[in-house]
Amino acid sequence: MSMREASYSSFLREPKSVIPLLSEGDVRLARRDDEDLVITGYARFEAREWGTSLSGRLLMGVSESNPAMLEEMLTKELPWLAWLSDEDQASAVNEIGKDLLAGLSTGALEALVHSLRAWQETAEIESDPKLAKRLRGPFQGDGAVLTRPARGE
Repeated sequence: MSMREASYSSFLREPKSVIPLLSEGDVRLARRDDEDLVITGYARFEAREWGTSLSGRLLMGVSESNPAMLEEMLTKELPWLAWLSDEDQASAVNEIGKDLLAGLSTGALEALVHSLRAWQETAEIESDPKLAKRLRGPFQGDGAVLTRPARGE
């Protein structure tokens, strides 16, 4: 299914010109000063909700009975995990797995997206040894040494 695009202002001015686009898929409403919006038909929305909910319940069941399988599946689907150290890879899989299961059970997937982006960016830095070394320091300055912030800070 393709996503059509229209401007938010055109939707406000002439909604009848945008609504027919829904027959071809979802419509992304581009806004200049804020996050874009997506409009969709209720049947598509409901199908996604049911599909996500079922997928979440199935995945939670599998991960509870075989946690190693979830780790294997994540490593296969996120090949950039290989760029992380073994310790960071284990931390990433644990964090992503927890956020995935929590998000699927609640429908709030923003924390999952944040974890995925953060770990992927870390992996991309680690894939460039010169950059990784430069970002590890040492750094010039006389400030206090900071510890890694706790999750969510």
